Amino acid sequence: MKNTLSESKARLTQFLLNRSMIESLFTREHIDGMRPHIQKTVDTLLADMIKGGCKTAVDVVEKLALPTASYVSSPEIENEGNNADRTF
Repeated sequence: MKNTLSESKARLTQFLLNRSMIESLFTREHIDGMRPHIQKTVDTLLADMIKGGCKTAVDVVEKLALPTASYVSSPEIENEGNNADRTF
């Protein structure tokens, strides 16, 4: 299915609007301000993997990458589920 020029322009306009709503979250200052929270989150997740003994292969995406992205982008998740007793 081919997109018409007007459909392509509409998609670009929507993309630019969406991007403008979150652009400030990706400034150097904002990211630097999040650094301590990100570091604490990663340190905690790595400590949990080490506590598990690492006797078998570890799925780094499942145990580190996905939780880090979730906890950093949505801090309220930290108090739900298996992590209710932690502060990241």
